[in-house]
Amino acid sequence: GATYNALPAGEEETPVEPEKPVNPFTDVAETSPYHDAILWAVEQGITQGYEDGTFRPGTTCSHIHILTFLWRAEGSPDAGDEAAKETLYATRWAVAENLLCNEDIHSGCTRADAVTYLWKIAGSPEVETSAAFTDVAEDAPYAQAVVWAVAQGITNGTTETTFGPEATCTRGQIATFLYRAAQAEQVAPGDGEGPIEGDQAHAGDAQEGGQQMEAVRP
Repeated sequence: GATYNALPAGEEETPVEPEKPVNPFTDVAETSPYHDAILWAVEQGITQGYEDGTFRPGTTCSHIHILTFLWRAEGSPDAGDEAAKETLYATRWAVAENLLCNEDIHSGCTRADAVTYLWKIAGSPEVETSAAFTDVAEDAPYAQAVVWAVAQGITNGTTETTFGPEATCTRGQIATFLYRAAQAEQVAPGDGEGPIEGDQAHAGDAQEGGQQMEAVRP
C-alpha cells in the first residue's frame, strides 16, 4: 500500500506510492500471469534468467532448475566459492534433505514433483487426503502434497476436477508456485486472497522452448 510523508501538524500528507520493481526481462509482459512472481523471484535472488535478457517463462523447468531455485530460497546452504557450480551445490543439498523426486535431474519437473518439493521443504505436514481431483488417487505418493498445496493456495489444479500431476511445469509456473508458497507463510488461506491465476500456461506455453534447458543462470 501507499506510504505517507511525515509533515508538520496541520499540513496534508501526500501519499507516496512504492516504486515498482524493475523488469529486466524482454519476454515477461506486465500483463503476464507470471509477471509478479518472476519479478519477486528476481528480487529474492532466486533466479536471474538468461544472459540474453530473457526469462523464458514458457520453457520446460527441469528438476535441477527448481532445486536450484529452492536452494537459493533457503539461503544457498553449504555454497562453495564457485558460482558456476551452483547446480552442484543445490543437488548435494537436495540429496542431503531427501528432496529428490527423480534421479534424472535434467528431466522436466512435473506438477506432482513441484508440489512435493514444496511440501517437503515445509516439513512434510500430514494432511488428510481426499478425492478432490479425479486424477490424484488417495494413495498416490504425492497425494498429501497436492492437498497441502491446494490448502495453502499454491495451486488450484488445472481444472475444477483435475490436478494434472504428470503435466510438465514451465519456468513461469514454477516461479508462481514459489511465489504463492512464500505468500502462504504470511497470509492464512482465506484471508482475503484473490483468485489464483497463472496455474495453467498460456496457449502454447508448454511447447514454447520444448525441452530446452538452461545451461547457465537458472
